[in-house]
Amino acid sequence: MSKKVVSNGREWTPKEITFVENKYKAGFSRYEISKAYKERFAKEGWERSPDSIKHAISVYCQHIDKDVPKVLYIDVETKPMKAFVWNQWENDVPLDMLIEDGSILSFCAKWAGDPESKVIYMDQRGKEKNLTNDKKIMQALWKLMDQAQTVIWQNGDSFDRKKINARFIAHGLGAPSSYKTIDTLKLARSNFSFFSNKLAHLSAMFAKTKKDSHKDFPGFSLWAECLKGNKKAW
Repeated sequence: MSKKVVSNGREWTPKEITFVENKYKAGFSRYEISKAYKERFAKEGWERSPDSIKHAISVYCQHIDKDVPKVLYIDVETKPMKAFVWNQWENDVPLDMLIEDGSILSFCAKWAGDPESKVIYMDQRGKEKNLTNDKKIMQALWKLMDQAQTVIWQNGDSFDRKKINARFIAHGLGAPSSYKTIDTLKLARSNFSFFSNKLAHLSAMFAKTKKDSHKDFPGFSLWAECLKGNKKAW
């Protein structure tokens, strides 16, 4: 408290510093703190810019450990299984008709609540001769999930988690530390009546980001070309 910061033409008061410390500890970004500050001190007519908040954080908040839950966004892409089939519809594939089991082709993940957190990505390009050996990629994913308190994904409770767990067990990794899940598909189905609950539709609505098909390899051809080792498809 012996240090003094002057911004917006005046020093920070103790109540302002306490406000910033509490918000910073709760995991708010400087932009969020700036917005909340304006609301909190509206009667005084005070404002602090995000850069001013950043400066105050560097002086007053370095002793604070953020009290932020570890929340991880995850998405995986899987290799299809190969099997002999007799027709297009209603295939019940016996074990002796299975040619090759599935595996994880790639994953991406990102820690929530940190605007400076980068997307973590890993795939199996260059290993097309034995894509079922996904141990290295699963070890990396296990380390991330072992840190997470909550995992957020689309249709992850039904698909991603089961596929991931199966590959963990296949490589003797066991289960990571327990975590809660938030499945955006479940939330959409149970609380809303959107035209579609698919990620392509929801992301266009809320993120203003269109989920594009690959212009050269649309649909399943993207997976097929990746399996062949096509670098452009990867």
